[in-house]
Amino acid sequence: MNKKTVLGIIVLIVIVCLAVYFLFIPHYKEIEMSGYTFEVPDNNAEVKNNTINYNTYQDKENDLNIKTWANKDINDINGTINGSLEIGTQLGENNGNNVTYNNITLLNKTGVYTYYEPDENNTCMIIITSKNPDLIQHIVDTMKKPNITNPATQLNMSTNALTTNPAENNTTTENQSII
Repeated sequence: MNKKTVLGIIVLIVIVCLAVYFLFIPHYKEIEMSGYTFEVPDNNAEVKNNTINYNTYQDKENDLNIKTWANKDINDINGTINGSLEIGTQLGENNGNNVTYNNITLLNKTGVYTYYEPDENNTCMIIITSKNPDLIQHIVDTMKKPNITNPATQLNMSTNALTTNPAENNTTTENQSII
């Protein structure tokens, strides 16, 4: 073989390898929803910021539905109500048998898988529904949860700080929470 033929074969192999990479290996993008970050398939689907506390993501191409809620703003009552109702509805519609899939617990209702996790410590929750459990697993594996201080705790701490007694007064005052 001459040098041009060898070079042509090498170029052809590189082109085939690149085509395989772009056609058969899934590509992901990182998204942020209510303080959560994770990877989803790279396409035109976008996060819908319903309110400061409540976000949704619907990827029809990959049959993927994600809803997140995080108590970032205690005054976002509408976001909390809507998020709770929609997450509860999605959970109820897809409530099925518990299955363990690669160390994550999913609900399986006739081939529709749902991952649901309420996190009371960080006052947030997420629900992911798809027919592809591998996709859910990838999202869960790449997920970073928000680190939110519970606004009720902040309010209680502020209230307690305001009800201290002067040093010369030996009586105690009961700290009362307004929540």
